Amino acid sequence: MTECQFGCGTELIWDKNRKSDSGKMIPLEQSTNEPHNCPNSPYNKQREGQISNLQSGQQKLESTPVGVNSEVVVILTDIQKDIIAIKERLLKLENQAP
Repeated sequence: MTECQFGCGTELIWDKNRKSDSGKMIPLEQSTNEPHNCPNSPYNKQREGQISNLQSGQQKLESTPVGVNSEVVVILTDIQKDIIAIKERLLKLENQAP
């Protein structure tokens, strides 16, 4: 048994029968026997940063100066909201994936 290398404290186990598509063994949480998706991993922290950047970009669009075509701003804001929603759904799906 091993503790997560990213410091979240989760106890992990390894099963030779549970491997990724690349052939690497997937760390499993001892308590659930489900794949561990550590919130402290560099991959997940990078993803969180991307969503945060998108959300701050949306705030910038919403405070666009007068003189910019308001229809364009509305369209871009809607597109940005859709992108954020899609990325959030993708993160949830990745967190649920075996």
